[in-house]
This record gives sequence, C-alpha cells and structure tokens, in this order.
Amino acid sequence: SVLVSFQFVSAVDGPCTLTTSLINQDPYPAVPGDYVKVVFQVAGTENTNCGDVSIKLNEAFPFTLDSEATIVYSTTNFFDRDYSSFLIAPYKLRVDKEALDGANPIEVVITRVKDGVSSTMLEEFNVEIEDKRVEFEVYVKNYKVLTNILTLEVLNIGKSDVKAVTLKIPEQDSIKIKGPLTNVVGDLDSNEYTTADFEATSKG
Repeated sequence: SVLVSFQFVSAVDGPCTLTTSLINQDPYPAVPGDYVKVVFQVAGTENTNCGDVSIKLNEAFPFTLDSEATIVYSTTNFFDRDYSSFLIAPYKLRVDKEALDGANPIEVVITRVKDGVSSTMLEEFNVEIEDKRVEFEVYVKNYKVLTNILTLEVLNIGKSDVKAVTLKIPEQDSIKIKGPLTNVVGDLDSNEYTTADFEATSKG
C-alpha cells in the first residue's frame, strides 16, 4: 500500500499530522466493466488539534461512485468511537469497461476544519486494473457421417490465457450426443484454438 503523510501546523493549535494510505483493493487487479472495493485509512485523527477530518474521493475516468464521496470523522465525537485513531473510508467503485490495464490514478482530498479554519490536501493513489475477461468462438470444423464424430473448433478471442477449458453441448432437439455431453479441452492461450470431438447423431 502507499502511504502519504502531511502536517498541518498552527501557532495556536500545535501540529496535526495525518497519514493517508490505500490499505485494500478487492479484487486485485480490478476488472473493466465490474466493481472494485477500495479502502483508505487516515491515521492521526485522534489528535483533537486536527479538528474534524474528512476524506473525499474525486470521481474521474475510469472510476465512478454509486455512494457518497465524502466521509467525515468528527473529533467532537471521538470518545463515542471506541478510541479509534483512524478514519476508515471504504468505497465501491464502478470500473469503466474501456479502462486500460495497469496502474490507474485515483484522487482523494483530505480536509481538516478547526475553529472555522479549513485546510486541504490532494493525494493520489493507484488502482491496478487488468482485463481478464475471456471470450470464445466455437465453430463446427467437421462431421464424419460414417463415424458420427462431430469436431468443434474453439478459439480464445480474449486477452487472457485460460486453464482447464470445458466444452459442453446442451441437450437439444436436432442432435443426440452419445456419451458425455462435456469435453475438457485443457489450457487455451489468447488467440489460440483447439478442437473437441463428440459422437453425435441426428434426431431427424
């Protein structure tokens, strides 16, 4: 996780040091078109010299929020919060389907308000994204009438390699499969293909 620390200093209040970190990302890496949960932690909020502390997440591509962006920690209620020394800020983010693989920046704004005076600091963290979606195309490659062997060709058109690919032919009116309806074709890398054989006869 990344740690960012900054210090607010006032001649009246004394020093207030707040340290912000991104402590969790689930899943890691995030997947385009899906949700990711991120949790930020602001340490040092138990210091009453800091006043009320808030964290706000700035929405920007490829992330959008379904919930409130600002989470506030009030030091006036400190003793009602089980002596917590942290502001924990969980967010559930929608990742745009066009998001690029790799580290994608996300910004949070930390604000403290003490005696009517506010100070802010903008911090940037990275959320890792990787497109692990897999798509397949399946074709009838061959059918041998004498043996009733149906050969299907399976092409991995996704960006990721996959393991233990299983091909299943559902029950249907036009053909009857003799033997197992499933065929384990094994590992299949991106842009590669393999074949699977089934014994099939027409019901017509």
